[in-house]
Amino acid sequence: MSPKLRNFIIVLCLFFVAMLGYGQKGPPPPVTRAAPPPPGLAVPINENILILLVLGVFLGIYFYVIKYKKVIKSSNSQL
Repeated sequence: MSPKLRNFIIVLCLFFVAMLGYGQKGPPPPVTRAAPPPPGLAVPINENILILLVLGVFLGIYFYVIKYKKVIKSSNSQL
């Protein structure tokens, strides 16, 4: 295939792709949301923040202990 024909086909394909993109419908209208809840209502994360913090501390301790055991095990195996 000659370079001129190849370039013509590429330009023609790009032209049609651009025309298809231009011919599409516009974006859909935005969805109307419900009114926000009145202030002062309990939000789940505000109610359970203490539980979340305690679980985070326990998870941190758990991973620290696992890492500490690996370090102790590897140092014992080198002896």
